[in-house]
Amino acid sequence: SPLVAVQGPPGTGKTATTCALLKVAASGGGGGPLLACADSNAAVDQLLDGLLKLGVRGVRLGQPARVSKRLRDATLTARLEAHAERGASGELRLRLGGLPKGP
Repeated sequence: SPLVAVQGPPGTGKTATTCALLKVAASGGGGGPLLACADSNAAVDQLLDGLLKLGVRGVRLGQPARVSKRLRDATLTARLEAHAERGASGELRLRLGGLPKGP
């Protein structure tokens, strides 16, 4: 499993380079899911925004309140709420004894 770190001063193309590398890795077909992270919520948002613009599917993990509004539909929470099987998970939760719904 290769690990890549991209760092440098502001305005040097870190986001564009990282998005291009991830697009190539995602389209390679040989691997599984990719994990991309950054040191701040704003940086993760920029990364996901760049990936989405390149046509790379992505899911944003984290607290939806800390995600930029334009990317809220890409959060795991939003994807789960919109999923066709959402009602089935509620029924299962009730059968299991009312597990907490989460945040």
